[in-house]
Amino acid sequence: FIFMLTGQSQEIPARPVEIITGKFHGISRPLRDIPPMTPAEFRQLELKGLTRTLNKGLKDRYYPYASIAQPQGNDPAWQDFMGPLSGGPTLLQNFDGQTSPYYPPDCNGTAGPNHFMQTINCVYAIYDKTGTIVAGPTNMNLLFGNVPGANRNDGDPIILYDDVADRWVATELTKLTPLGVRWHTRHVNVACGGNGITGLLYVNGVLQDSVVIAFTDGTGVIRTYYINAQPGDKIDLALSAKGTDGIETDGCDASANWFQVDPTIPPNPKQPDGTPFIPAGSQITVTTAYNAAQSQLTLNWNAVAGSTYTVWGTMDLKAWVQVQTGIATGSHTIQIGATPAYQFYRVSQP
Repeated sequence: FIFMLTGQSQEIPARPVEIITGKFHGISRPLRDIPPMTPAEFRQLELKGLTRTLNKGLKDRYYPYASIAQPQGNDPAWQDFMGPLSGGPTLLQNFDGQTSPYYPPDCNGTAGPNHFMQTINCVYAIYDKTGTIVAGPTNMNLLFGNVPGANRNDGDPIILYDDVADRWVATELTKLTPLGVRWHTRHVNVACGGNGITGLLYVNGVLQDSVVIAFTDGTGVIRTYYINAQPGDKIDLALSAKGTDGIETDGCDASANWFQVDPTIPPNPKQPDGTPFIPAGSQITVTTAYNAAQSQLTLNWNAVAGSTYTVWGTMDLKAWVQVQTGIATGSHTIQIGATPAYQFYRVSQP
């Protein structure tokens, strides 16, 4: 993501601060039961890396402000020599870890009491303290069992060791990640007059939200716009001198702004215009409609744009059979015969 923040040094706590209770999704299999990657699977990773299947936008970098960015030339704060003091700890062990075919590889690693765990795009491996591999290398997403998004292996992993709980904490981005973008715009030179300003929020270059601030409004507004983000998405906050009368040339329209990205999604979230937001991976609510004349049962659910769904059927709530997969809309009609094939249906994301 691209973050644009107004920056001033100040000794005040960051806001907002929110403490929430974690939601239990399940327990992963013991790592000893998760098989390592096969050579064929690793070759598939290499092929994706060579063809830039993921993060195609990173292949050719573009720096639009390189000509005016500061400092120009050598960075005066760059220390290009080792310091005279050598107070660091003695190196006890040095060994090669895993190699990622992706750029950037996003290497992470941390040590526990007896092991070292490494994560890269899109693999993890565990070593003992002598450098001997004891688990993996294995696809990163296999750690997460059947939680929403675990069918993806999109990278950007992080691995930490929790000393207090004596456990590893691993994360990885999924294809779609629900995020709340909290953004703020206000007019700052109220005494000057003018006709106000407009704040605009863009996601991947597409305008998603905007608000007009009157020239008398030195407080401004804070809005939250929700998105189902993918790795590599770009968020931009823009400003316009166009105010309440549509004119942008009065010369008195200075402004201040900021935005924050928050992964905490409240229950029943709504966009600033009041429309409901459906987080990716959220519980699917299914409603039914039965057409007796045509003996048709229609299932309707809250579909997420860009996702596909699978309809399952069962007679006993134990053995579920796939009825239809790859459904891109939030609706599916089933022809009910004289003897129904199934008594119960459910909808899931693959």
